[in-house]
Amino acid sequence: MYASKAKKLGLADVFVDESFRLKAGIQLVKDIASGKHTTNKSKGLSVKDKALLFGPFKSFVISKAKDNVMAKTKGNYPAPLEILKCLEHHPGKSRDEAIKREIEGFTKLLHSPEARQLIRLFFLMNSYKKNPYSEDLSEAPEHLSVLGAGLMGNGISTVSIDNGYKVTLLDLSDDALKKAKKNTSEYLEKKVKRKQISRSDYQKLLNDLQLVESGEPVKSDALIEAVFEDLELKQKILKKWSEHLDSDVLIATNTSALPVTEIAEVCTNPERVIGMHYFSPVEKMPLLEIVKTEKTNNVALAKAYDIGLKQGKVCIDVSDGPAFTRLEF
Repeated sequence: MYASKAKKLGLADVFVDESFRLKAGIQLVKDIASGKHTTNKSKGLSVKDKALLFGPFKSFVISKAKDNVMAKTKGNYPAPLEILKCLEHHPGKSRDEAIKREIEGFTKLLHSPEARQLIRLFFLMNSYKKNPYSEDLSEAPEHLSVLGAGLMGNGISTVSIDNGYKVTLLDLSDDALKKAKKNTSEYLEKKVKRKQISRSDYQKLLNDLQLVESGEPVKSDALIEAVFEDLELKQKILKKWSEHLDSDVLIATNTSALPVTEIAEVCTNPERVIGMHYFSPVEKMPLLEIVKTEKTNNVALAKAYDIGLKQGKVCIDVSDGPAFTRLEF
């Protein structure tokens, strides 16, 4: 949930820029203590909502709510159904009786197999938010070159600028670059409309995307190649780039099936060449497969993880080989 919505719902009192968080928090505590600030209370149910939940239409409303829950969860999440049972129970009951019923429902859910698996999933997902090679990361990449302004390259550059990177997007086609910028602009515009970012944030993020109508090597901290799935083409391009880039610059190829080892073999310093398999659409799909060869060093892995995690991806590293998109070994 975004901060603006939390404040609107009464779940938060104020929201501020992250850089002022501590100072604002201290001031809020002082204001509450002195009586200058009262906590933001939820407005509660409207007259219409009360009539629907506690009046003659209650059974119909609860029934429709159950249908909606089942349509979305397929019955795999018992918590929303338990909430509806509480809503059925509460009308005409005292506060103590209502709280007792909710405690019973919560206790039942807490010991359910679904709760155990969701807790397990929570810890697993948190474990994948950490860089297992962080000790080998001396300097985090800040500027990315993305080669190829097609569907994947466009998506990669969009999630990159949206998460703090400066990106140089390269393509031989001016039309492809213009289309990519249009897509990125529309993506950010949606975030403005949802109040996820401000208008000034929108412009700043868009300014972090530089378009270059060329395939020639440019200076950056990491290269992510996202051209067509053609082995010879990728080898030709990355061989040339590897000869011009500094030896510590990460070189990543976005591929779903091509052998990363054969791509790395033609490159200078093959130990810094890695596969970064993004899933389409990049802006929505969370998984990122980081494909390592036998020569890939931990520094390359550390940088690839750092980029993926900053982009908001769930990262796993897999060994290069047949069906690397299906096997983790």
